[in-house]
Amino acid sequence: MDKDHFQKRKMEIADNIHWARRKKGWTQKRLSEEIGFISRQKLYRIEKGTVDLTICELETLADMLDVSLNDLIDPRPY
Repeated sequence: MDKDHFQKRKMEIADNIHWARRKKGWTQKRLSEEIGFISRQKLYRIEKGTVDLTICELETLADMLDVSLNDLIDPRPY
């Protein structure tokens, strides 16, 4: 797989995180406060697709946003 493929997947995950947070009605600040170990600035970069996430971070985000891990990593048909 090439670099473009990985960048596209990272952006899809970033969009899914943004979508799930907005669906829950939370701001970036609220989500970062609830998680406790991700700053609002890092969450902003996550939603812009400029940060690589660990599986633990993805699982924590999924738990806090009341979605499955698959909801965050699967491409979403908008």
